[in-house]
Amino acid sequence: MSHADDTSPALRALRDENDRLKATERELASAVEALRANEEKFRLAVEAAGIGIWEWDISSNRVTWDARKHDVFGLAHGSFAGTPEAFFELVHPEDRPGLQAALQATLEVNVAYRNEFRVIGSDGVTRSISNLGHVFRDDDGKPVRMLGVVQDITERRAIEKTRSESEEKFRSFVETTSEWVWEVDVQGRLTYSNPVVESILGYRPEDLQGQLISDFIHADDQAVVQRVFGDADRKSTRLNSSHVSESRMPSSA
Repeated sequence: MSHADDTSPALRALRDENDRLKATERELASAVEALRANEEKFRLAVEAAGIGIWEWDISSNRVTWDARKHDVFGLAHGSFAGTPEAFFELVHPEDRPGLQAALQATLEVNVAYRNEFRVIGSDGVTRSISNLGHVFRDDDGKPVRMLGVVQDITERRAIEKTRSESEEKFRSFVETTSEWVWEVDVQGRLTYSNPVVESILGYRPEDLQGQLISDFIHADDQAVVQRVFGDADRKSTRLNSSHVSESRMPSSA
């Protein structure tokens, strides 16, 4: 047997191994590229949502923030001291006990770490923060790391407060006005009546709940009211007392 014949199986094995290595390299390159693409999508999503990321290495008691979290808290980048104590110093004094209790419960009994609290930034502005975290544990169940995200929800809470105040003002007006204010569902059944209805018709609001509004309209006004109901139905509009400016109502007396 020639020398070439002796080495050809080894050469073939080397070529096969080389081909496998090249294939592995291509797979790794593809995986790295996919990971980079996913990281870019994640980064864009985080930036769009205004989300800040934090991590707590429990064993070293070090807390790290990304730049966005500094923005969320109203701090200069890199100014956070990097400890749980420094974090709680930023939390509004009224919110600290509840947040500390929530953290303790998460570490001890694995309660979901999801909460809201206020912070006072170095600019003096009080911000409302939404906070979500996850605990990583070792094989013995001991917590070793936490990873989480925060989001500034100050504007959302301000909008909700304004809406709530507006609704309260409207509710106060409805409850004290001298006119009967009512609302019906798509079947024309009363879903709401303000208290003054008792002095107008002699019925308590709860007595009218679920009753047909047409039963309380004077016979001579039924056609007008039915036309209004028909228009509202075609427009998919919820009917209330503002749609019927004048109609006569029979009293319970």
